[in-house]
Amino acid sequence: MSMYYQKLLSLKKNPKDKILILGLGVENKQFLEWLVRSELSFPVNQIILADLVTPEFESLNIDDYEIITGKKYLDSLKRENIKMVIKAPGIWSFKKELKIFRRTNGSDSVLSSLTFFMEKYRQKIIGVTGTKGKTTTCSLIHHLLKDDYEIYYCGNTTGISPYRYWNSLNAYFVIELSSFQLQDLGTAKLSPKYAGITNLFIDHLDQHKTVLEYHKAKENLWKYQKPNSGDICIYSSQVGDKMAEMYSKAGKLTNLKSCNEVNQINIEGLKNIFKINLAGDHNYINLSIAASLTEIINSSPNDIKKNLNSSLSKIYTRKEIYQKKLNNFQAPQGRLELVNQILKNDITISFYNDNTATEPDAVIAGIEALKKENSVTVLILAGKVKEGDYNKLAEVIKKNTKNNSIIDVKFFGEIGSRMRELINPKSVYNGNLKDFLIEEKNYIDEVVKLLQKKRTEEQNQIGIQNEIKNINILFSPAGSSFDEFKNYLERQEFYLNWVKEQVLEG
Repeated sequence: MSMYYQKLLSLKKNPKDKILILGLGVENKQFLEWLVRSELSFPVNQIILADLVTPEFESLNIDDYEIITGKKYLDSLKRENIKMVIKAPGIWSFKKELKIFRRTNGSDSVLSSLTFFMEKYRQKIIGVTGTKGKTTTCSLIHHLLKDDYEIYYCGNTTGISPYRYWNSLNAYFVIELSSFQLQDLGTAKLSPKYAGITNLFIDHLDQHKTVLEYHKAKENLWKYQKPNSGDICIYSSQVGDKMAEMYSKAGKLTNLKSCNEVNQINIEGLKNIFKINLAGDHNYINLSIAASLTEIINSSPNDIKKNLNSSLSKIYTRKEIYQKKLNNFQAPQGRLELVNQILKNDITISFYNDNTATEPDAVIAGIEALKKENSVTVLILAGKVKEGDYNKLAEVIKKNTKNNSIIDVKFFGEIGSRMRELINPKSVYNGNLKDFLIEEKNYIDEVVKLLQKKRTEEQNQIGIQNEIKNINILFSPAGSSFDEFKNYLERQEFYLNWVKEQVLEG
């Protein structure tokens, strides 16, 4: 029997021992349901719940549990009868209180809720991480494999708990893994058998204390793999370069291990033979990782060991099968997603939902992806400042404004304030995003007039008729949602409702 599951059973045998569910976001709530409702049937009176705010449950009776809330909720860790902590990813792993608890109860006394599932199904889990592109890559893997295998795309991002499939012994599982989840899985020394890393930029330094800590958290994706048993991690060349750079600065050698040539699966080659319903060339990196892992799963372990490139060559020999599947693939919600279009006068206005672009490099990728000769972009920035190279983003916006690829930028929230200072301090600060999305009913008329004005100016300057007939409204915030909204899903809902209003007005 698996080690961590056995530890749960041993706790259950002693009624005085308690398990603490620390942080009650989506992931831990779903874990709690499994904990009390699976064949494990962990006793409710041995469970303590702790969070900054009072949690709400739809399917569990909250009155059955001992609950600790408020600013001192971490004081619950001082209780001697608590023997195991299941920590939410949003609580930093290296908090002083957690370090003290580990010293007293053992290094494996604080675990991720994914631990027990990863332990049981490690051989069938496809884990994907990266600063950006995780969701698209996971969606592609699920889409490419679902006709041939029992496979589930689950995890915090989808809102579907992997524990729902606790007894699906023949299934594969695609799980998107954040740096926070990986940091906790590192404590349990668990990595999935199949892994992919899309890219590494600077992100989440509002929680991780250094860039190196952030990158080392990602390292747990492959750190505990067993290459001699057919385990594999595929990563983009950018990841290899970034890891080498980071470790070189720290005076160490990276232990990044994989068949490095795999990630070089000629991206240009894929572009030449495949068409995908996704904006931006960066999505061919996501496709290369997804297709590679698909073919590895389709190959026997002996084939992989013998000649990995041979098994991957099937991507090209089976290109018609792949293309047929890709024809039916749609962008995941909130990832440079085209959500609606309207025709206003002679201008096509396209609304893009890039709500998950919460750091500068992701916004830059969206700007570049939508850049076409016959199109211009209106960029909406909003949210709470995280970390990253905002100066770089400002330079990209200024450059594209100067060449008229971007014709307007809306500045909302803390991000808006910072970016306005970097781009043009004389420009208008637009206040709160939520107020704009609720109150602004005729913004499209304003944008159309702006483009018409630009057309006239350019025609007077160069003496020819401007042929631009497409405006992209790009909601790519560059910051987190926690300034005005409960979470990114609420912010997305407000934006999508605003788009509906604009369509109706248009």
